[in-house]
Amino acid sequence: MKRFLLLIAATLTFSAASAQDSKVTFNDLPADAINFVREHFLVDHIASVWKDTDYNDEEYTIIFRDGLEIEFNGNGDWKELKARHGKVPDHVVPEKILAHVRATFPFESIKEVSRNLTKKRYKAELTDDQELKFDENFNFIGVK
Repeated sequence: MKRFLLLIAATLTFSAASAQDSKVTFNDLPADAINFVREHFLVDHIASVWKDTDYNDEEYTIIFRDGLEIEFNGNGDWKELKARHGKVPDHVVPEKILAHVRATFPFESIKEVSRNLTKKRYKAELTDDQELKFDENFNFIGVK
């Protein structure tokens, strides 16, 4: 039993040591992430940029002063846009997702949009906490 507890403690220590968040500069982001931000946002509105290294995987998070967060994978592809307050700006939501939400849920806004690059699926979370699922062509699949 003692060996088992030591093994668990060692595993947890290794896991904690292998995952690291560190503050980085905007220019440390992958080129595609830099281009995405420059195309859709004002760089001056960035509050902080973080790099999360977990084993061989890297992710980046940008936090804007208004509470918007954007998460990118190590290649600079966006994975998630999340509004801490209010809604995700319409101009960064895929058009077909935005059109579906406006037509079907006219009194709701999108507070989070994410995409799974492996499964090629999208998810939009509304201000009433409903989660809508979409396929790779932005066709509505259902409510989670």
